[in-house]
Amino acid sequence: MDITETSEQHDLDQAVGCNLVLVVENANYLSGPLKELLVPLTRLSEMVPNSTAILISDVRWDDIRETARACPDPYLIKVPALSREDAILYLSSHFPRPLIVKQGVIKASGLPSLTAAHDDLLPLRQHFLSAVYDICSPHSRDPAEIAYVVQATWPTFVTPILADWNTIRISQIPENDMDIDVDDSGTGDMQGPEELLSQWRRAASTSEYPLPTEGTRLRLIRHFSPSILAAFHELLPRRSSARAWAQSHIPPTSFRASQWSSYPQTNVDAERAEASNSDVITYGSSHTRMLILACYLASYNPSKSDMRIFGRDSSGIPKRKNRGFAKGKGKTATAKIPQRLLGPSAFGLERMLAILEALTLEYVDFPGLDEAYEREDTANLETSRTRILSEVIYGLNGGSALF
Repeated sequence: MDITETSEQHDLDQAVGCNLVLVVENANYLSGPLKELLVPLTRLSEMVPNSTAILISDVRWDDIRETARACPDPYLIKVPALSREDAILYLSSHFPRPLIVKQGVIKASGLPSLTAAHDDLLPLRQHFLSAVYDICSPHSRDPAEIAYVVQATWPTFVTPILADWNTIRISQIPENDMDIDVDDSGTGDMQGPEELLSQWRRAASTSEYPLPTEGTRLRLIRHFSPSILAAFHELLPRRSSARAWAQSHIPPTSFRASQWSSYPQTNVDAERAEASNSDVITYGSSHTRMLILACYLASYNPSKSDMRIFGRDSSGIPKRKNRGFAKGKGKTATAKIPQRLLGPSAFGLERMLAILEALTLEYVDFPGLDEAYEREDTANLETSRTRILSEVIYGLNGGSALF
């Protein structure tokens, strides 16, 4: 929310007029208690003189004012979405400042390090922006979000190109002053070896480097496309910052843009699966998996089936219910819809803990515990921990004992 005050003085005899402009971005996020602010915001000019409220949103006004019918009809200004050419032009004119990421390349003595902010990389930016927009536009067309992805992936994209440039520069460094061309025509000033070497370094630091060919550029874009999409899914919800993502995805030092054999052979969907399934990977504990399984069984199975599934006799053999003969049903009986089609149902906490204890006792391996009573005590301990955690959550949220 931005507040802008402007003052104008037309004549010296007139008083200074103060205008208040209130700008609310993403007005569709005004939900819950904030929804009540829509009416006073739209009627701000009736309460405060010389004031204006501007609401900016991607959602139609009819959907925003659905629960606030007292709002007056505003002046609607529809701004069309940017076309591909306009979006790329915006990204090019507002190209973010390249991040300086520390790379593990061999540095040339006496020469500045090559970074993603090098001026010779300017012609490559337009091709890179077009590729990033084509990858991210199906998911979001916000130029600010795409620019944030560009800021994170640009240093990674140009790293193999900078590695080629660094190799060229190191190969041209003279080992001593005998390798430097000396002007012996007599017209130049007398300079020693150190001055000549420093002069060569200044010339090498400002020299132009060759850009990758069309085929090399297409190979680089094809190689980094999965990484760019993974960066978009990681940076859009701000799970990580652009600098942190760039530092954690630095290519290996052997990666050269001009050498096809040096391209890392990675799975195409590896980074995409890592970004989308990052929350699922955390369920690595066996007790956590058993807790999820217990909740699933308690929500889909009827309570009368617990004894049949988890019941054991004194010798540990599962109990089997003698079903006998099934009773015939008349033709007027209605078919019962299976629970798996109806979805999960609510279940009691005590029932879920009993299922968890049975699963833990039977399927979780306890290293070093051979006796049956030791395994049972450990299973009871894990169940008690779950019970205490559920009671704490129940006390904080004030919810029900049914889940």
